[in-house]
Amino acid sequence: MSAIPGNQTEKNWASALDRNRIKNDSEILDLFEKLNFQVKFEASCKAAKQQGVGQLMRRKVHSLKRSIYVAPNNEIYILFNTRDDRLIAHGGQKKVKLALNVKTGKLCAYKVTRNVHDPKEKKALIKEYHLGLSLSGSSFCKPIEGTLRVEEDRIAYLEEYMPFGDLTCLMDQPIEQNVISSLALQMAETCAALHEQGYVSRDIKPANYFIERIDHGIPKIRLGDFGEAVALRKQSSKKQEPMWTYGFVAPEYIRAARTERSQRNAPVAEGTTEKLDSWALGMSLLSVFNRNLHGFIQSNPALSAFIHSDDQNGFTEELFNDSSWIQQPENKNTLEYVIYKLLIVDPAKRWTPRRAADYLASIELEFPSTSVETFQEPDLETERSYDDSYPIAFDLDELTKAALQFETLIQTAS
Repeated sequence: MSAIPGNQTEKNWASALDRNRIKNDSEILDLFEKLNFQVKFEASCKAAKQQGVGQLMRRKVHSLKRSIYVAPNNEIYILFNTRDDRLIAHGGQKKVKLALNVKTGKLCAYKVTRNVHDPKEKKALIKEYHLGLSLSGSSFCKPIEGTLRVEEDRIAYLEEYMPFGDLTCLMDQPIEQNVISSLALQMAETCAALHEQGYVSRDIKPANYFIERIDHGIPKIRLGDFGEAVALRKQSSKKQEPMWTYGFVAPEYIRAARTERSQRNAPVAEGTTEKLDSWALGMSLLSVFNRNLHGFIQSNPALSAFIHSDDQNGFTEELFNDSSWIQQPENKNTLEYVIYKLLIVDPAKRWTPRRAADYLASIELEFPSTSVETFQEPDLETERSYDDSYPIAFDLDELTKAALQFETLIQTAS
């Protein structure tokens, strides 16, 4: 066990180990690991305090049952990232794991990038963290302040944990009418709230609408993942790299991205308006509620072809000169009418998410007379078994006391 010279606490822990030697070997080994764990915690906390950076104590390196993250704000987290654990999510750049704050017992999400060496990529990821922190209100899934850690080859930080996943879990199933009304309004409202704080997402899709809780069968959602967000109508001489999500990109943005690179910055910048997210919002509504929109989809062959297309981006390109690819529904008090207004090819005529939200809030949605299945609220125990039923190697009460001890020691040392 690595020693910290002159530390009375270490001597006390050693005495505790001696007093327990009469117990069986497994208990002694378990206690030894806890004590070793605590000594390393203290050293890591002091280093984090002095350097102002986070410290990741990797399971394999330190022979711990779990990797430990001491954030720059000196909060301590157990990471659920052993081979047997499941990731919350993963993408091209980041993996998201479950983390437990040992002081509060609160769960959160630990986001860590894959190997990143390009300074521009690093800058963009750090910007994503700070942008998330700058957003106000309860519409967004945000990072936890004071948790950003920047290493030579990766970036990590902690974020609020949304225990019920995202809206992809509702796709391809009938949804109860009162859930549709509330959820569609929330999807439009959260998107509009982002615009009202000066940013366009460029990545609106069902997977980025996170379910925070479920009240009386109705999901309460937050918008998250702002890695591709840019300022609205950004005026810049820099050339913006085109970015879009498969199946959710507006035709005018693809058209701008197809422009020669030397001429690209102006048209792509002009495309980063609310109308870019409007199209993605329309497609997201269509994706989440498609089982409830059969008549609308069946009466629009192009829309049906789009949904089942293997190359949705290629299909979108065909819309450049087709301003009437879907027909306006006769009944304007319907979700179909809102989707139609969000998927108008001409961006000048397309609704903004704010207009869609205000419209949804002002009417009572009407639905076909055909019945749909009742939305099944996810079972909390089932969700828990997926996310955090892993055996925690250390007693939470013990760790809480240890964390408080560390705070005292750090304050004394400083």
